[in-house]
Amino acid sequence: MKRIISISLSFIVVILGIFILITKNFSLTPICLLFVSLLLFDSGVNLLIKKRRAMAYTYFLIAGFNIVVSFNILFT
Repeated sequence: MKRIISISLSFIVVILGIFILITKNFSLTPICLLFVSLLLFDSGVNLLIKKRRAMAYTYFLIAGFNIVVSFNILFT
């Protein structure tokens, strides 16, 4: 189940990134950033399960910062 979530989030990020670059529609960038932060959060959970706590906490911190930035861009 964890692997399916990681692969699907990666696929969404790549497709959104390609779509943003081809159409030059940069209004979708915060949504792509939100999916990147969800992917980082998922990677942090996987690292926490593997007992790599320092890297997991770093991923959680970066994911939280990205979520705050993406919501700030979306709602301003």
